[in-house]
Amino acid sequence: MPQKNRGVPSTPMGPESWQSTPSATSKQAATAAADPHELLVWDLETGKRLLKVPYGPQDGFVRAMEFSPDGRLLATVTERGGVQLWNLALKK
Repeated sequence: MPQKNRGVPSTPMGPESWQSTPSATSKQAATAAADPHELLVWDLETGKRLLKVPYGPQDGFVRAMEFSPDGRLLATVTERGGVQLWNLALKK
């Protein structure tokens, strides 16, 4: 059964899984794919990719992610318990 993440559909975790979440400002969205393992942040007004970050399979799949209220930071949590905070203003 598909899961829901803040109204954005996602697939069950598996080899082709992905997660997505919109920012609180609705100006950005983030997606995380399992194959290839990469995190992408998009500008929803222009459709341009703002950030592309590969992450290794050793990190596991991204299980959850959330933007800060101002949209400048993105937190991700992997299935293996790894937590990463991404500074979108600095693009890292």
